[in-house]
Amino acid sequence: MSLRARRFAGARLAAEPLTSIPQQLQDSLKLLREASMKSAGQPVPEDFPDYIKENRTVRNSSKKIELWADPHAVNLADFIPEDLSKTPANIGTLEQLVAHPPRAVYDLSWDVDGSYGANSETGRREAMRIAREAERGWQDIIPRLEEGAVVKNMPYGAQMGNFERADLYMKYGFGPVQANGEQYGQVLGGKIVPISPTMPMDSYIGHLADRAKAGGETELFGQLNANAQALQKLTNDVDVMASKGGGRYDDDYYPDYDDDYYEDRDDGWY
Repeated sequence: MSLRARRFAGARLAAEPLTSIPQQLQDSLKLLREASMKSAGQPVPEDFPDYIKENRTVRNSSKKIELWADPHAVNLADFIPEDLSKTPANIGTLEQLVAHPPRAVYDLSWDVDGSYGANSETGRREAMRIAREAERGWQDIIPRLEEGAVVKNMPYGAQMGNFERADLYMKYGFGPVQANGEQYGQVLGGKIVPISPTMPMDSYIGHLADRAKAGGETELFGQLNANAQALQKLTNDVDVMASKGGGRYDDDYYPDYDDDYYEDRDDGWY
């Protein structure tokens, strides 16, 4: 996959429409959900994945980062609602979960010198060094995670409209930020494949639309823009967790996009 295609992989997932769930898939999801809820209350099996922690020093810098992968038993009730007949969803994600049922969810997180917000306190060059060291750390960790496991994170700043970390996680393979402020992926073949198991955050869809437009992805922009408007209607029609911001999707709103971080970066993550 080319660098440009990798950059927009998560955005293309976010651009897929939320649709009604076919009955056959509903039946499969119901069985999977019930089995997951039962196993979530059981003791952790002896072969359950281990907690992983790595400490790294940023190259050409005094900064230190810590990365964690903390596993716990999956409860698919967190992703799959009880009433599937009235819940629009990303069908591809749900079909993937049925085809590769996870038994573990890893919470992934990292900090810089003990602070989640340290990136925002550095200059751009230093921030890029930190981001690249974090990427190298995740490249070491992800292949060690259990096949089929769901990975999730809550990117620092996303609930306040700062999507810097969310964009970085998306480059690792995560899907779009969801309305609950989290991002999800699934470990398949030693890599993270993006998933979008709940409803995306509407302001993040707008952010991705802006990036697609600025990157010359006109068709992708149109799909994201349409999905953002549909999502806004859904958030008014159903009881979902309130998302931050949103609503700025007119054709005359395209803020400047600095793409320096992605230049000359074909490091084989995917």
